[in-house]
Formats: sequence, structure tokens, C-alpha cells
Amino acid sequence: MGGNHIMISRHTAFSTIARVGWFLALIVVFWQTLTPVPLEFSANFNDKVGHFLVFMILTVWGLLAWYSSQPRHRQIVAFLILFGIVIECAQYFVPTRFFSLPDWGADIVGVIFGLIGFRYFLSTQLSSKLLTQDFQRRP
Repeated sequence: MGGNHIMISRHTAFSTIARVGWFLALIVVFWQTLTPVPLEFSANFNDKVGHFLVFMILTVWGLLAWYSSQPRHRQIVAFLILFGIVIECAQYFVPTRFFSLPDWGADIVGVIFGLIGFRYFLSTQLSSKLLTQDFQRRP
């Protein structure tokens, strides 16, 4: 186990709420991506920024939700990368939507930046103190 991992001994209400919220967010994202949109909105720069931001947020959220004594970084990252390609494949069958490798690329970049941001947060002394203090107070 790496030196930056904070040991959390029990499942908390925060992690339960975060996990349920994360799954609900995944459902909303999937549903939203399968909703037909006018063609003029489907392929522009803002679309790539949206993909990037959504997947960056989903990554950080997922990593926080499943952060425990056994971090699941690889599983969350792999799942979100696969989720991105599943979305793109599903969009192939939706009118006014289409499969787009650049969209999937923006998803992957968002996942990478989310992972880097999460690891940076964990490496800061402030986050270590906050998380350690919070979990040391629990019985």
C-alpha cells in the first residue's frame, strides 16, 4: 500500500450517499446522451469541453465514493473509460447522434485529469489532515 493512502476502517454514511449519487449521475449521463438533439448542437467545441468536464467530475466523485483502505483507482478509471465507449456505441443508434472517437477521447482526457487532480488532493497535507481527523473521531 502506498504512503499517501489514509486508512479508513469502516464504511461511512458519506461513502454510501456518494456511491448512490454516483450511480444516479451515471444513469442521468447515460440517459442524457441517448436523448436526440438538433444536429447543430451535436458536434462543436463545447461538446468536447462538456465530455471532458463530466468525466473529470465522475472520476473524482467515483474515487471519493470508493476511497477506503483498499483504493480502487484502476477499477474506477477502467469503468469510466468503458462507460464512455458504451455511450458512443449506443449513440450510433440514436437519431441525430453518432459515434465519435473525439468525444471518447475527451472522456478519457477528463478521466485522466480527474485522477491527477484526485491524487494531487490526496498528496496535499491539508487533505490528509482533514480526512485523518474526520475518521479518527469516529468510534
